[in-house]
Amino acid sequence: MHDRSQPDQPDHGVPYTPPPTQDPPQTHGGPPQAHGGPYPPPPPGPGHGPGPGWSAPPHGWTAPPLPPPPHRVPRRSRRITIGLAVLVVILAIVVPVAVWAARSSGPKDFTITGTIDVHDSVKSSARLGFACEGSGGFSNIGPASPVLVKDETGTVIAVGEMTGSRSISSKLCELSFTADDVPAGRNYYLVEIARRGELTYTEGEAREPLSLSIG
Repeated sequence: MHDRSQPDQPDHGVPYTPPPTQDPPQTHGGPPQAHGGPYPPPPPGPGHGPGPGWSAPPHGWTAPPLPPPPHRVPRRSRRITIGLAVLVVILAIVVPVAVWAARSSGPKDFTITGTIDVHDSVKSSARLGFACEGSGGFSNIGPASPVLVKDETGTVIAVGEMTGSRSISSKLCELSFTADDVPAGRNYYLVEIARRGELTYTEGEAREPLSLSIG
């Protein structure tokens, strides 16, 4: 009988030498690599684990967190941003135009025109463009008579002048007057000729030709 765990040994009178056994796998900080024989394993190459000088991380070490992915603006948000930018540009153009239009369409100055008839006390006039003028108690009604326009507070807002006259009859002289640059938007307009008293008109009435009479 013999031990079957041992291979048969040839009997040639030479001592038997068992074959070399494989070394246990060696650990070099990376995945274990098995090798056998008396030669050391080859160093790990690129992409196959850490190189020389590498040591295992200390106990409790954790890898740093990965950076967050790049922020991407949703397509809808981009559309809203572009729409707001376009709206701002439109407002920057439209608002000044609207303000200018409002100012242009606001109240404007106008001109008051009219005539004043002088009865009874009249005479011929030597002034060019005037056929007649007042006389006697109305001698101050003629080519040089002042024409004043006031607002409801009594403030003079325009000054006019007599522009001509015509003789209707021997006892009736019609004189014309005008006042330019009368501000619009007042509640009332008071017209006074030759300091003979004031007559009150609304703006609508003042924009129409006035007809006054004295004597």
